[in-house]
Amino acid sequence: MTKNQELEILQNTITTLGRDSYMGPWLKDNLQAIEETMRSDMPFLSFGEVQAWARERREQADRYAEQKIAAAERRAEEIIAEAQKQAGNKREYLRSQLRAILKEL
Repeated sequence: MTKNQELEILQNTITTLGRDSYMGPWLKDNLQAIEETMRSDMPFLSFGEVQAWARERREQADRYAEQKIAAAERRAEEIIAEAQKQAGNKREYLRSQLRAILKEL
């Protein structure tokens, strides 16, 4: 059976089921996606396969987000450490300047 023949059967089935059926409206709403999938030779995925695919993508996105968060936290720690170092250097400079001024008094 050809794809065109299968699509014709699907179209006839949609018409036969009508708007008052459970599957008719759903098939009609998804007909374009079904046709595109058939014409692209991509296999149809079961609901379980779609769920597994979505779970894998979510886990992949979570890992990516965790890596980005960890990198941002490391960078924040570096920035804080540098700011603390600079603040310490400025405090030390001010102390030395105050000591010099007090010596002159």
